[in-house]
Amino acid sequence: MLKHRAAATEADRAIELRDAGLSVVERYGRWKPCGSRDLHMLTADVSSLLILYRTPFQKIFKPSERMKYMAAVFGQPPRTLPYGLDIWHGKKVLGIDWDDAEAVEIRSFNPGRWEDTLLAVQRDPG
Repeated sequence: MLKHRAAATEADRAIELRDAGLSVVERYGRWKPCGSRDLHMLTADVSSLLILYRTPFQKIFKPSERMKYMAAVFGQPPRTLPYGLDIWHGKKVLGIDWDDAEAVEIRSFNPGRWEDTLLAVQRDPG
């Protein structure tokens, strides 16, 4: 598992892993349809990891009624930041969104051995 400074937070770890995932998807990614013919995402399927990268230039899903309800319960409007990265390692292990102003929303983060796999792929001169 990824080793960090004692002061590093889970959010810091998720952002570091997002950055590693971006380098992997930039190197190995291909544009593939996702869900419908109108939505294409940069996708990398490498070393037991599936990484999907969404940019502001793609159609994004509208929040569901349930998402709107939960946002109202917690007093936050539902929003979708323009960039998104999702990583699967058998199951979804990271879901993170961000914008150009450095706002970050971590939708899901499940630490594990996949972190070492991601970093090894990122370091591979390939």
